Amino acid sequence: MPSMMDYPLGNYDGAMLVTFLILAIAGGVLAYFFFMKKKSSDFKGKWKKVHEFLNFDSLVLSWLIPVLFVIAIIFDILLAFTNLFKGSIGMFFIYFIVLPIVSRLILEQIYILLKISKDVQTIRDNNKKK
Repeated sequence: MPSMMDYPLGNYDGAMLVTFLILAIAGGVLAYFFFMKKKSSDFKGKWKKVHEFLNFDSLVLSWLIPVLFVIAIIFDILLAFTNLFKGSIGMFFIYFIVLPIVSRLILEQIYILLKISKDVQTIRDNNKKK
């Protein structure tokens, strides 16, 4: 009897995967014609938010970065104390001091790129109005 490890995509047969692929393509084409091709001003309320989400006008990563930072800090501190209890004081300081700084620097770089993108979009929108 084969186990789940024998099926890298789960316990699906080929016909089901092809059906899923066809449905995904059809859904993508419909989403393009109903949401992405139209202007944002054509929508109101929740549909405007859907349009902005599908066109990457509103970025999910901008609110996700602070959450990732807190998760990284908690993870780094837990690793630090794990190493302290194992008796590795050097690794404790690396995980407690260096890793949070590195995590912050990496996430700041991503956040700066997002801010630059948002500022460029604002400048572009202001130039269109003139």
